[in-house]
Amino acid sequence: MIYLGWWSQHDIKNKTFALTSILQQHIDLQTSFIVRKNLVLVYGKQHPNQDMDQVWDNDSSILLGRIFDRERFGAITPQEFSELAQKFTQGLPKKIWGKYVYWHMDATDKLSVMVDPTGQLPCFYYSLPGGDLIFSSNIELIQRYLMSPLGYNWHYLCSYLFYGNSSSIQTPFKGVEEIPPGCVLNVISNTHEINSFWNPFTSYGDFSLTSMDAVDVLDHDAHLYENEAVDVPVPGFPFSD
Repeated sequence: MIYLGWWSQHDIKNKTFALTSILQQHIDLQTSFIVRKNLVLVYGKQHPNQDMDQVWDNDSSILLGRIFDRERFGAITPQEFSELAQKFTQGLPKKIWGKYVYWHMDATDKLSVMVDPTGQLPCFYYSLPGGDLIFSSNIELIQRYLMSPLGYNWHYLCSYLFYGNSSSIQTPFKGVEEIPPGCVLNVISNTHEINSFWNPFTSYGDFSLTSMDAVDVLDHDAHLYENEAVDVPVPGFPFSD
């Protein structure tokens, strides 16, 4: 699934046509769009025979991707999705699993955007000066809408060259950020906050993370053994049982 969306605190009029015209240049099939409160989302498939993503939506939520029920390993019905969407973070991640990006707007018009823990369907976003946001599965679509080249994020590029770490909210392009897998972007007024909603250790039951970091743990273990005698085998020396 490929998509391009716009969220505004004020007005989304005349956005549907502009977004559709941009997305239509990247796919051969007809595009579709959904408008929910202050969000308009245009989407389509580049390879319909291979792309099995679907769309779920209700009055305040939109989900793109492929999801199934965690307990019965079956498909999620539209009615089940509507019930889960009312609970949002309390019910949705615990009930479903799969590949998805999920947009939810509550009664106060707070926007929450959730990316599943696998991160197969990316969600990039660009914040405009007035507080509006552009969402897309492709950075190129964001640039086409802005109609101007995106500057390079030299801080990110230098960090990548030094440390080789590409797991970051930042991207190589200035102003474009990405919601990490297993995280949710909360937007209230002009403030943005990214929080993690997925704990990879939940399958192990009641698991609490240690307060010590990796360096402290290794240093602690080294002190335990530094005064202990260690038998070191000598090559060729016959040891008795």
